[in-house]
Amino acid sequence: MLVSACVFPPFFGETTIEYYFLENDSLTTFNPATQNIDSLVLQEEPWLTQDDIALYDWSSHLMFLNKNKSEVLRDYYHGDTLQYPPIEQPFVVVVNNRPVYVGFFRSLFGDWNDENPSITDFEFMFYGADVLSYFAIESLIDDDLKNNATLKNALKSNDLFHAGIEVDLDLDYGIHISPDTLGTTAIEYKINIQNNDGDNLYILDPVKAGKSFYLLTNLMPTFRGLNGLANNAGNLYSQIDFFALPSPDDYANVDYYFLIPAGEDTTLTLYYTGYNSFEIGSYQCNHWLRNPSEYLTLERATKDDGRIWNGIIYPQTFEISYDGGDIATITEVDGTTISKQRTLQNTYLDYREHQITK
Repeated sequence: MLVSACVFPPFFGETTIEYYFLENDSLTTFNPATQNIDSLVLQEEPWLTQDDIALYDWSSHLMFLNKNKSEVLRDYYHGDTLQYPPIEQPFVVVVNNRPVYVGFFRSLFGDWNDENPSITDFEFMFYGADVLSYFAIESLIDDDLKNNATLKNALKSNDLFHAGIEVDLDLDYGIHISPDTLGTTAIEYKINIQNNDGDNLYILDPVKAGKSFYLLTNLMPTFRGLNGLANNAGNLYSQIDFFALPSPDDYANVDYYFLIPAGEDTTLTLYYTGYNSFEIGSYQCNHWLRNPSEYLTLERATKDDGRIWNGIIYPQTFEISYDGGDIATITEVDGTTISKQRTLQNTYLDYREHQITK
């Protein structure tokens, strides 16, 4: 018998979280504004439930399972070996017998859609055996998919929720631009990393990890020229000494990281070289913060004094105005002008301080 989301029985009892495949797997995109999630017919049994989840990091939407994902997604593996390319199909997240949102298993090399949460070949190949995560969920337009209150509350009820980290750009510091020792151009900017988690969290340290390891993990910010200016992506791979990289087996070594205690924050200064000269004008920049993920199972990520945070954070997309001087002014963040952005940040900081001191 097949179960449709619209005929689930009334919910009584403990909070449940279930992931279902659809009976009709031909669905390739889903728009909640124009499509009815209750009309989707689900398979009889979920492929994942709250009992399979050990920990869910809300900041990166990454979950550690209490078993290998090859045991959860048996059709995707031959034994423990991933079959490639992965099967592409939709799934529905159901909380307390009610559908919450639609996600997809997709190949990065297939027909791409960035409107729905997607688990891709990247997550299969570059995360630990007990990890499931979404690709670029922070880039989704619909904020409800990133911060769905129903799922968040269900995770909290099952003691699975971990808030993770929050990353904000230092708007006042701006983007420092200067010649570097390579005869190219260097940039420098600052980010603030807030640990909102109940665990102490380890974050990759640019100094301790070394330039090659940090660059390979976090890449370089790309500046997209506006109003006809050329893009400036920097020369990444010429700066990486691949013979100096640690083995992925060593990614859990805390000597490469710094520790942020639970509830505290730190400021990180990031310095990148190898850019072309910046033309005078405006640029838009996308960047990320990532920790190494390969082979990082929950067992290896868990330390006596904390946990190695896992996943990718996509901080704000920002625009800069460069007049040829030493500092480019940040003029817009996530489509919001700086004056309004500062007001929003100050309001949030006041709120957070009030919550902490209550």
